[in-house]
Amino acid sequence: MKPALYLVPGTMCDDRLWLPLKAQWPDVFYHFCDYRACSTLTEMIDEVLANAPSNAHIVGFSLGAYLAARAASKQPEKFKSLSLISPSLNGLSPAEKELRIGSAEIIRSTSYKGMSIQRAKQFLHPGNIENTELLQTITAMEQSLGQKTLVTQLLATLDRENLAPVLTALPLPTLMVGATSDAIAPYDDMLHFAKTIEHIQLETVSEKTEASGHMIPLEAPGELSSILKKWTRQHP
Repeated sequence: MKPALYLVPGTMCDDRLWLPLKAQWPDVFYHFCDYRACSTLTEMIDEVLANAPSNAHIVGFSLGAYLAARAASKQPEKFKSLSLISPSLNGLSPAEKELRIGSAEIIRSTSYKGMSIQRAKQFLHPGNIENTELLQTITAMEQSLGQKTLVTQLLATLDRENLAPVLTALPLPTLMVGATSDAIAPYDDMLHFAKTIEHIQLETVSEKTEASGHMIPLEAPGELSSILKKWTRQHP
């Protein structure tokens, strides 16, 4: 029987984030979450739950990993497992919050023309920063969602809590997928969570096969599909 995956994207990402995974692993029931119309963090979490299919493996990327974890903690009976790809686990520091507030104000008060290529490169492994296809996908998703959505997602998600209590209490098998070269979501945090929370399994993208920074679904879809195939077989 084909597994069902419920995919929750990250900040300023849409279904294009998951197309390389789908190409690598077509024999799956894919369900895509879209929370772009939500204006608060609570609305985003509720939207994830409202559109979740029954008995699927919920898979979240970056901000989507946080939303997936929070949604699964509210209704764990809806899901077979939880997978967190490139998750930021410890919430935002005061300095990060101030930076995001300042960025949102600048974006809101100017004629914003979208993410620069230099900014897009910060999400990628150093070996991928000249990959035009990857850069175009990242910037195209952001441009499609637009200025208003970017400001909303920056400000609505400031008060993300540390996920340790949520994941510790969660009665679901939980997978984390990380990359040591991720400049956005610290790999050391994932390693700490996997060591201290018994039911978390950590898988690391190998730089010898598909080197990846933060954008694992785009940079390492082959390895991600292999990891998720094995995971869903373990938790049918």
